[in-house]
Amino acid sequence: DNEFGLQEVSLGIGGNETALIENKTIMISDDTNGYDQIFKGGVAHLKTTTKDIPYSTGPRGVVQIDLAVKDIQILNCQFENIIIDSLEGSALRIENFTDTPPIIPPLILPLPLPEPDTSINITINSTSFKDIQSSGDISNRGGASIYGEIGDNGSLIIEDTSFTSCSYIENDGGYIYVILNKTGRFETKGTIIFTGCRTTKDALEVVGCRGGALYIYLAEESTINFIIGEDSSFTTNEADICGEDIFIYSRNINILNIRTHILFDITTFTNSDNAMYGTEYKLIDELYHIPIIDYNILERYIYYPNDRMYISIRK
Repeated sequence: DNEFGLQEVSLGIGGNETALIENKTIMISDDTNGYDQIFKGGVAHLKTTTKDIPYSTGPRGVVQIDLAVKDIQILNCQFENIIIDSLEGSALRIENFTDTPPIIPPLILPLPLPEPDTSINITINSTSFKDIQSSGDISNRGGASIYGEIGDNGSLIIEDTSFTSCSYIENDGGYIYVILNKTGRFETKGTIIFTGCRTTKDALEVVGCRGGALYIYLAEESTINFIIGEDSSFTTNEADICGEDIFIYSRNINILNIRTHILFDITTFTNSDNAMYGTEYKLIDELYHIPIIDYNILERYIYYPNDRMYISIRK
């Protein structure tokens, strides 16, 4: 049977060196009992030996990957019709540290996030995320579809996967929120589709609503190891403040060299005026310039008409 019905239960992967999740349909439609009840329902065993993950008061995933896991493959799966209402979390959550997220006050520049300190390698291939909604993370970390903490020597590789109609209310990162520390790597390969996603602002219009499809947080020691592949597409995504397709939170945008990381045709953005933004979190005495906040990164691209090259042979 290639379908796995999920009702008032969380799928957990923890304590193994490797794990494989394959050919599963994961659906949640119970918005009455809430996410807390769903998680407490227990752990479902997939096509591998698993260990129970202890209950946490922090955000969790419908599929939760943490603890000692080193390598995960998710193949040919569907995450559909998932609602996590006011109790924080994501369809797929990858966590590498155990400290409690800080409560961040409504500041223009949020406090630095924790930095993942262990390695994990996860590959997601030929999978779809559709109609997923979440809200309520106290630390402003979104990612209704995927929340990932990738540490040194770790990686999150997404290939031939689609994200459709996913949203995070009052948080950054509608589809994906990923934190990269040290050599941690994030990459999209093959056909990746982001369409109809959204991140919305809170009542004070300060936190949330950046990175409608993708939010990348580059920790202070990050080697800026990410690539958005040439066959990635972003259409009809929304962010109430800025970066409806991509938002990058980094120590210094000047060292980002964005053109080496974004390989797809940027002219395909639905709205280039609000497509890709970024913010610097370092202070002026470290940057030697005023920190850039909510900056249009597309301004770093230089547009020019096609050149002609004439080649001749000298005799």
